[in-house]
Amino acid sequence: MSISATQGSPKISIDDYLMVKSAQMSNNKAKLDGANALKLIDSALPAPTATQGNNLNVKA
Repeated sequence: MSISATQGSPKISIDDYLMVKSAQMSNNKAKLDGANALKLIDSALPAPTATQGNNLNVKA
């Protein structure tokens, strides 16, 4: 990645800019996909009850 400070402000090549933007967009998409997956899991599973964890291994 080449950066030059020619006219007082840093310059970055278009290719480098697009590479960074693409990585940011991929990262944001991964975050959205993860959040959507959690929503799907939450909607598919019943809400836990207060005693659910205590009764899993109880034999009658």
